[in-house]
Amino acid sequence: MAVFTAVSDSDLEPFLGRFDVGHLVSLEGIVAGIENTNYRVTTEREGQKQRFVLTLFERLNAEQLPFYLELMRHLALAGIPCPNPVPDQDGQILGTLAGKPATLVTWLQGKELTDPSPQACARIGSVLARMHLATQDFPGVQPNLRGL
Repeated sequence: MAVFTAVSDSDLEPFLGRFDVGHLVSLEGIVAGIENTNYRVTTEREGQKQRFVLTLFERLNAEQLPFYLELMRHLALAGIPCPNPVPDQDGQILGTLAGKPATLVTWLQGKELTDPSPQACARIGSVLARMHLATQDFPGVQPNLRGL
């Protein structure tokens, strides 16, 4: 299971209160994943339900994360289908929850693809090419944290 850090509704509510996403409807652990803790968060604002992913980073620290979160934002704004970090009311996309760096990102529809067809691989390749093109004007730089 990929929920390494337990978060309760009462833990989440002060964190979520910093965002303009409405009130908490449900919090569910996401079992897929290998490194971070992820939850599906459903909120309601003005009668509209919204879904997000709450990620608590288990290994990377707060100084390492802005590069990745800004890259996600850059890609999402370029039309790449990837989660987009949600800024809080102060414009911050990284906070702390349960003593861990945490972020709230948009929910993407879809499902895990464990046995991709040649057509799926072609679609993945097309999106990867678009990602490479979209990063040409991304100003961030990050050394490889895992080496060659």
